[in-house]
Amino acid sequence: MTNISLFNNSLNNSFNSTSTVDYLLDYFYNLPESAASGNISSIIISLILFFILIVLLKGISTILLEIMKRTIILVIVILVLIDFIPRYIEMVYTDLNIQTVLLGMGSLIIFGFGLYIALRSLFRSTRDNLKNLSFKSPYQGKRAFEIDSVPILSKSSEQVKEDHIREHYSKQTSNIKDMFTKHSLKSDKSLVTVLIYLIVAEFGVFSSPTLAAPNIKVGLLMFLIFIIGIILFVRKSYSNLKTGYTYLVSSFVVGIFFAFILGIVWGSIPIEKLLSLDFFASDSLIALISGMSVSLFAGSKG
Repeated sequence: MTNISLFNNSLNNSFNSTSTVDYLLDYFYNLPESAASGNISSIIISLILFFILIVLLKGISTILLEIMKRTIILVIVILVLIDFIPRYIEMVYTDLNIQTVLLGMGSLIIFGFGLYIALRSLFRSTRDNLKNLSFKSPYQGKRAFEIDSVPILSKSSEQVKEDHIREHYSKQTSNIKDMFTKHSLKSDKSLVTVLIYLIVAEFGVFSSPTLAAPNIKVGLLMFLIFIIGIILFVRKSYSNLKTGYTYLVSSFVVGIFFAFILGIVWGSIPIEKLLSLDFFASDSLIALISGMSVSLFAGSKG
C-alpha cells in the first residue's frame, strides 16, 4: 500500500469518527462551563468573544473598551502564571534536569516581560484616558478656519497635527525593522510584545487541562475557521493592514515553533505526531490557536 493510500485511509477513518458540526456546536455551548473549570484556552476564547460582542453591540464607550481590552490581557497573563507555577514545581520534584531548569528560566523571563507590559499598559491607558476626560480645550467646537485665522495658534495647531501623525506611525509602523527596537518592549502593540503574549498563552494551554480536537477532521475545520476569522479580525481591527498581516504571519511562524517545542517538552507529545496530520488533534493546535488569538487581539486598535 502506498504512502498516499495510507494517508487517505488515516484521514477517512478520522473523518468518520465524530460529527464535526455537532462537536463544534457542543464545544461553543459548553465554552462557559469549560472556562469556569479553569481551561485556559476556553477562558481566552470566552474573554475575546465577549469583548468582540461588546464592540459589535456598541454598548460601551471607546475609553472603557480600551481599559477593558488591557484588563483582559492582564487577567490572561495572571491566570496563566497561576496555572504554570504549581505545574512547574511538580515537574521539578518529579523530573529535575537541565531541560527543566532551562524551561523554568525561559518561561519566567517571558512571564516577567508579559506581566510588566500588561500592568504598564493598563496603568498608562487608564491614566491617559482619565486625563483626557478631565481636559477640555478652550477651542473645542470651533471651526477649523476660525482656529487657523489666529496667527499665534497656527504653529501650535500644525505641531499638534504632526505629533498625532508621528504617534500613529510609531504605534502602527510599516517598517519591520522598527518592530525590534528597545522601544518595542515599552509598547503594548509592538511585534515583540504581541509575540510575548503569544508565548504566555501557549504556556497556559499546556499548564492547564486542555480539550483537544477529537480527530483530525475536526481539528482541520477548527483551524480553517480560525484562520478565516483571524484574517477578518485583522482587516477590521488594524488601521495599518501591512502591520496587521506582518503580525499575523509572525505570530503563526513563532506560534508553530513554540507549539512544537512546548508540545514535546511540556506536553510529552511525540515529535512524529506533531509532524503528521495528528497535529490537528493535539494540544499543540489549541496552543497555536490560543496564542495567535491573544497576540493579534493585543496588537489591534484600542
